[in-house]
Amino acid sequence: MNNYELETFEMVIELFDHNALLTNELIGQYSIGLSTLYRALNHEFYKNWIGMFRKDNPNKVQAYLLISCFLIGPGEMPPTHPADDNFGDDPIGDSDEDEEEIKKKIESIKRA
Repeated sequence: MNNYELETFEMVIELFDHNALLTNELIGQYSIGLSTLYRALNHEFYKNWIGMFRKDNPNKVQAYLLISCFLIGPGEMPPTHPADDNFGDDPIGDSDEDEEEIKKKIESIKRA
C-alpha cells in the first residue's frame, strides 16, 4: 500500500440485523480512515466504542459497537495484549458505578 492509498482509503464497518426469512437489515455503519488508524497508538483501536449511523439519518446513533482493529505494515508485528485481559466479561462491582461509566463513555462517543 502506498502513501496515497493510506491517506485516502477507508474501512467501512456495517452492522446488520440478521433475519432468517427476509433480507438482513442494516442497523448502521461507521467509517474509519486508514490514516487515522495508522496514526493511533500502536496503529490500533483497542476496545473502542463506536456509534453506528444510518446513511438516511447520519445525525442519530442507531447502535454502539465495541471494536478492536489494527493496521500493520511490512515487517511490523501486530500489537499484543495480556491474556488475562477479559475482552467480553463485565467486571463485578457496584452497578451504579457501572451505569455512570457507561453514561460517560456514551457521552464521549457522542461528542466524537
